[in-house]
Amino acid sequence: MAAARKPVESQQIILSKRTQEDNFSHSLNGGGNHDNHDNDPQQAPLPKKMKAAMPGCTYKEFLACKPAEFAGNEGATATLRWLEKTEAVIAISKCAKEDQVMYASNLFKEGALEWWNTVLQAKGRRIAYAMNWEEFKSLVERKFCPEYEKEQMANKFLNHRMIGVNCRGYTSTFSEYARVVPTLASPEPVLISRYIWGLI
Repeated sequence: MAAARKPVESQQIILSKRTQEDNFSHSLNGGGNHDNHDNDPQQAPLPKKMKAAMPGCTYKEFLACKPAEFAGNEGATATLRWLEKTEAVIAISKCAKEDQVMYASNLFKEGALEWWNTVLQAKGRRIAYAMNWEEFKSLVERKFCPEYEKEQMANKFLNHRMIGVNCRGYTSTFSEYARVVPTLASPEPVLISRYIWGLI
């Protein structure tokens, strides 16, 4: 009888230890049922207000702001104007920083699209789309605002004068030249001085 009791007592001791271990583990895990994600507050869906507050926009929302396409054959002035307008669309649509280059480059067509495809091949898609907006702008300007055109604009800017009384036309052309050759139009006192010189 004594020999028969020993295995039973041993089994009871083992079961008791397992129960204690389970209870201890259960208490460490917060006592909840972690297999049921419906009861886990960490797994609960985000409230609508929190979703709305999350940064960024979809490509569809970006296109809803009607950004202009870019072919790359319009010249330096048109290139800078396109960059400015696209930057405005990025701000209005609240486009996330990590999406800005991808969304903007999808506006390329014709020659600009062919050029961008070579950039993607050379850099790799991951690196190319990881560029920030300023890096992207610089890349576009170097390609589509060639130095010889900037030099021509610089000469025109330095010799630009108002013809007759067309002040509006003079101002518009002056602003275009200044945009292409900003080094000749800064700081602000220099810009004002050049503008007044063209009026005389």
